[in-house]
Amino acid sequence: MSGAELKRTIALVEDDPLVAEHLVEALNGHDDFHVAAHAASIEAARTMIGPHIELVLLDIGLPDGSGLDLVSEIKRDSGARVLILTSFGDRETVIAALTLGARIEISGGTPGGSVILDLPSSNEESDQ
Repeated sequence: MSGAELKRTIALVEDDPLVAEHLVEALNGHDDFHVAAHAASIEAARTMIGPHIELVLLDIGLPDGSGLDLVSEIKRDSGARVLILTSFGDRETVIAALTLGARIEISGGTPGGSVILDLPSSNEESDQ
C-alpha cells in the first residue's frame, strides 16, 4: 500500500479563496491528509462529494446558502464525517450543526482562538 492510500481523503467546501488556499496547503503538507476536492458553493460541493471522501471540512456561510443544508446529504450520500468551520458561534448555529451530526469548530472571538464541539451520534463507533 502506498503512502497516498494511507492518507485520509478530504473535501473542502470554503468560498474564501485565501482561507481555502491555506487549508489545502496545510492539510496536503501533513502526512495523514490529502485534499481531493475543493468547492466554493453548495452546488459545486454536491457534484464532488461521494463515497471516496472520508471527511468534509465545511464552511457555513456560502454564497448560495448555508453549509448546514449539506450535512444530511453528505452523511447520506458519502458517509463522510463533517467538520464545520465557522466564525458563527451563535447558539442556533451550534445546536443545528451538532443535531445534524457534524462537529463544529468556531474560530475567532474565543480566548483560545477556536473551539471544537462534538456530539457523537448513537450509531457512531467509539473509536471515531
